[in-house]
Amino acid sequence: MKGRCTLGHAIDSYMRAYVNPKLESEVDKVRQTAKAAAARLLHCKVIPISYVKEGFAVPSGPLAALRDKSKGFATKQIGDFYVDELTEQEATEYIDYRLGQGKAKSTVKRELYALQSVVNKLRYTDHPAWKQLNGRNPFQLADKTKVKGGERKRRTIIGPEQEEALLT
Repeated sequence: MKGRCTLGHAIDSYMRAYVNPKLESEVDKVRQTAKAAAARLLHCKVIPISYVKEGFAVPSGPLAALRDKSKGFATKQIGDFYVDELTEQEATEYIDYRLGQGKAKSTVKRELYALQSVVNKLRYTDHPAWKQLNGRNPFQLADKTKVKGGERKRRTIIGPEQEEALLT
């Protein structure tokens, strides 16, 4: 089908258009933010996600817990999915996988919003894949209640020598 692209290809285009120019910035903060975004997006592409193969039904009821063992299930990297095939189910699988790895909620939330931005930017690049989505962003529809919170307040206790240095 003409006009389709994988999420990996969309991430690469996003990096070329929005992230790579900032890597050349003279401002340190902009450059550091771009480096973090680049690393986050490149890592997001290779996260394995389980999905239901075409022609198979999603098991429900008591069998739902055994769905990973059913023959209709497979695993592939999220970057290999076509953007128009992604559903909120795959986005939620991504969240579950990352939280299952022990990643902080705030980390998963940042990655999710980065992927959401990649799909949203397809509209501005006039990519035909955006038309296939009909304005639907699977990462925007994902179950974000699993990553609510996660922002911890940082508290630093300074020692006497640091206090003295601050007061002089």
